[in-house]
Amino acid sequence: MKTKAPLYKQRRKQKDDAVDNDLLQPSLRSNSDVSHGLSIRSQFLVGFFGGPFMTLPYLVFHSHYQGKLKRDCILLLVIALLLAALIYGINLTEIESEHRWIKRLISRGSGIFMVGVYYLINRESQKNIESFERYKSPWIPALISGLIGLPLPFLVAYIIKAIP
Repeated sequence: MKTKAPLYKQRRKQKDDAVDNDLLQPSLRSNSDVSHGLSIRSQFLVGFFGGPFMTLPYLVFHSHYQGKLKRDCILLLVIALLLAALIYGINLTEIESEHRWIKRLISRGSGIFMVGVYYLINRESQKNIESFERYKSPWIPALISGLIGLPLPFLVAYIIKAIP
C-alpha cells in the first residue's frame, strides 16, 4: 500500500515543476522579429569616430536592413533637426582655435547620443540581433555613410554663414 506524501511535499514538488517549466520557456517573444541588422558595436564606433553626420546615414541603413525605415523615419528626422539646431548653436558661438577640442567633444558626444537614443527606441530588435548574431557587414554602410557624412559639416557651415 502506497502512502501519500505529506501536503507540504506535494506543494513543493508542484512549485519545483512550475519553476522548471518557466525555465523552458523561450526568452524572446513570439511577436518579435529576428531580422538582420548592424551590430551595436559598429553603431557605437561610427557614432564616436564619425560624429553625428556619419551616424545619421548609418542608422538609416540599419533601419532599412530591419525593414523599419518607415517606422523610424520620424525618429530619424527629429534626430536630424536636433543635430541641425546643435550645429547651428555651436557655429554661432565664437570658439577660439585653441579650444577646438570642445567642438570635437560635442560632435563625438552627439554621435554617441544619437546611437544611444536609437538603441533605446529599438532595444528589443537590437537584442534579438545580438543574441542570434544576425549581423550584416558594416563596411559598405560605414563607407557610404562616410562619403555622405564627410562633406555635410562643410555644407552646414556654409549654409549657416549664409544666414544673416
